[in-house]
Amino acid sequence: MGRLIGVCFLVTTKCNLRCEFCYAPLNSYKNNELSGYLRIIDKIKSLGFLKITFSGGEPFLVDGLLDILRHARKQNIKVALTSNGMMIAREDVDELGKCLDEMTLPVDTLKQDRLVYLRTSMFSIHKTFELIESFLLTPVKLDVSTVVTRFNSDECEDIFYKINHFGIKKWKISQYSRFDVKKYAAFDLSIDDISFNLFTDFAKNLAHKSSLIVHHRNNKSINSFINILPLGDVLVGTGNGYINLGNIFHYSTQDHLVDELEKCGFDFHAHRSRHVLDLC
Repeated sequence: MGRLIGVCFLVTTKCNLRCEFCYAPLNSYKNNELSGYLRIIDKIKSLGFLKITFSGGEPFLVDGLLDILRHARKQNIKVALTSNGMMIAREDVDELGKCLDEMTLPVDTLKQDRLVYLRTSMFSIHKTFELIESFLLTPVKLDVSTVVTRFNSDECEDIFYKINHFGIKKWKISQYSRFDVKKYAAFDLSIDDISFNLFTDFAKNLAHKSSLIVHHRNNKSINSFINILPLGDVLVGTGNGYINLGNIFHYSTQDHLVDELEKCGFDFHAHRSRHVLDLC
């Protein structure tokens, strides 16, 4: 196993929502053509990566998304998808079950009034739970993600019991960061390190006697993710913004990419620790 294990392939920076806590570079880059996406997947595979997480933006805004996922599945690589879920139709779930290993859906709050300012009025928590029920009938390993802010930090127990009721196996808890979004956020959602740690410790205590695994990601983990843009550019977070390391086709070997990542302080330990758990 090489030093690099997984990448996040942002197949689009377009989104059907405008969530207050999102730090993706929305609407900053144009989409690729289907053949271009497939070439990037082949390149990712050739560099020795073992997992691709398709995300965005909202991946379901990309024409031919299912074809992209099917192609990745044929490469003998772990295929994951992160979506807000609002564009997924019931008939899509059956097809996704054939080409995904892992699916992540968001549950940030159970309170509709909070959803309005965290994920906008276009987001429906009821649809999320309907999707969860549908995905549980497929072979896909279903995960739930929660972005912890100062507005939902009191919901740890409620969210735990709700997702544990469905039999979710992994809960990904992330600390909200104003990373690269100061020009967008209408108000500060920041949560301090102590409060975030209390949330994650409480979640782990709750999960101790269940089969639910809790993964937490604080602000410092942002520089352990490798992001591939729609046309193939490689972005790495630094805590204050993104560094563009050039196009993935510029790299002939994984060692070549590792050399560039080392120059920008990439956290290899956090990267490997997270993905080794994912691949178990």
